[in-house]
Amino acid sequence: YCLTDLHLSIGEPFTSPAWGSNFVVFSSLNGECVPEDDVKEYIAKACRYAKHYRVYLVPERFHLMGYHSMALISPEGKVLGAQTALYRNLAWRQGKRSGKIDRRSTEFGLSFLIVDVDIYHPVVPRLVSAMGGNYVIASQFVQAGDYNTGMVVSGVWSAAQGSPLYV
Repeated sequence: YCLTDLHLSIGEPFTSPAWGSNFVVFSSLNGECVPEDDVKEYIAKACRYAKHYRVYLVPERFHLMGYHSMALISPEGKVLGAQTALYRNLAWRQGKRSGKIDRRSTEFGLSFLIVDVDIYHPVVPRLVSAMGGNYVIASQFVQAGDYNTGMVVSGVWSAAQGSPLYV
């Protein structure tokens, strides 16, 4: 495994990735999760995108079967796995909590997805590290009124400093 070969691009959904990217994370400016009724079509479109650009893809967060979720798609356009939130975002209190941390092997090492507010719970990256994780992709949306550098950095900084992971 070689993380130095990972060339990450973060951008608006379904826009062309930066040249040379082999790993893409979608980031929407409106922050809304893909609603459950649209997930099947959205993931199919995301699979076509990953295959077209030959990239690993983490599409936007979505709601599925009552869970706040994320997925990892391979460059072949196949869903490698999904992660459901371990903790509830207060804005989505009716959602279910997961009790499982899933990992996926990529050419860059063991990959983990950290959904929304799970990044603020130090036990999550520590468990990921104990499970042999090499890196995590964390995705969350922070409302404009709540946005501040400390909030954005604190979860990621804590995860990176409290465990030997790339975040």
